[in-house]
Amino acid sequence: MEIVQEERSVARNVVLGFTSTDLQTWTPLESPIAYGMTSLGLAISENGDLLLTGIQEVLPPSFWEEKFGAPVRGLRFDGVEWHAIHWKVDTPDAKAHIDPQIFEDSVWFLNRQVTEWSNQPVFGEQHRSDDPVNHASEVHIESVLLDGGEVVRHWSGMHVADPSPVRFKDQLHVFISGRGRVSHLTGSPLAEVKKFAGVTVPFAFVASESLNLIVQGNINGSRQPMMATSSDGRQWSDFRPLIAELDVGTCTSPVIGPLGDQWLLMCAQERFKVPL
Repeated sequence: MEIVQEERSVARNVVLGFTSTDLQTWTPLESPIAYGMTSLGLAISENGDLLLTGIQEVLPPSFWEEKFGAPVRGLRFDGVEWHAIHWKVDTPDAKAHIDPQIFEDSVWFLNRQVTEWSNQPVFGEQHRSDDPVNHASEVHIESVLLDGGEVVRHWSGMHVADPSPVRFKDQLHVFISGRGRVSHLTGSPLAEVKKFAGVTVPFAFVASESLNLIVQGNINGSRQPMMATSSDGRQWSDFRPLIAELDVGTCTSPVIGPLGDQWLLMCAQERFKVPL
């Protein structure tokens, strides 16, 4: 049960691709990369292949996946074509690896654990008005080596999503979404050093000795990719839209990686909304 690469009418999201030589002007690919895939992550393998991770939303989990946990799924681009790939991640405490991201020799993911207590209102969490017990989700950012090992916990908090780790000038930086903004974490232990308001779903990468942060923001009523740049990991440029001049509508969860002598931008275009 792999990422779907052929047309599926029930696929809510379609992964689109765009190429650029300068990270400024983007040209759309002729056909989508995948169907029914969201929560994108991107990494580069040791041999230079692109590793696109995500969550597939078309095929239901199998009996064994529901019982023992699903693998991290994705696509590998070898310079010519995309191939389905998956990583079996052994994490007994987390059957679902939310927002997976391959980084160096590990896979990073969210482990959401529900806690409950009585008579304590929780901002942002839904609960029944006639239920005396409120539920809140504490989220842990964790990682585990791809070839196995102990789970490492990097950060914990409420309303945390979309972790994007990157190493810049030998220092670890992690970007996360939460409460309608992006937070920048760095240091040891990780600590929040900056907040970016009004943007979400970050992905960070290094290019031309600069740290680049791509996010989704509101462009003319649609969520689209935007990017800011830093030369030192502290001071940042303003966010600028990347594909606003192209007629693609909403395109979320953007990632960017090298493609030969070009750059490849990918994002998930929402084809229709699920009824509430």
